[in-house]
Amino acid sequence: MSDRAIETTVTFANAFAIDRSTGIRPAGTYRVVVEENEIRGVSFLSFNQVATLFHVPAIGTSGFRHVFSVDLKDLDAAVETDSRTPSPFGRIAAIGAADLNGTAGLA
Repeated sequence: MSDRAIETTVTFANAFAIDRSTGIRPAGTYRVVVEENEIRGVSFLSFNQVATLFHVPAIGTSGFRHVFSVDLKDLDAAVETDSRTPSPFGRIAAIGAADLNGTAGLA
């Protein structure tokens, strides 16, 4: 039987929670690994997802390293929620240097 692991990253602009086991996590880019096993006995190459592993802390930060097994649907929902939530820094980044110098008001 052949196994494979697909590694990717997911970026959150805001603090988030995937489920109760992961707790509330700060914004950042996180490593995600999806583990799959080959399905045998079929006439084509096929894989079955067996685990989605969420690594903390965020990439580039320090702290206690831990890996959580999460449901891919819960992770997708957290990403979707984050994409609909404005970042607290989004407005500041969009203001520009003139606004920060007090030459324009925040509307």
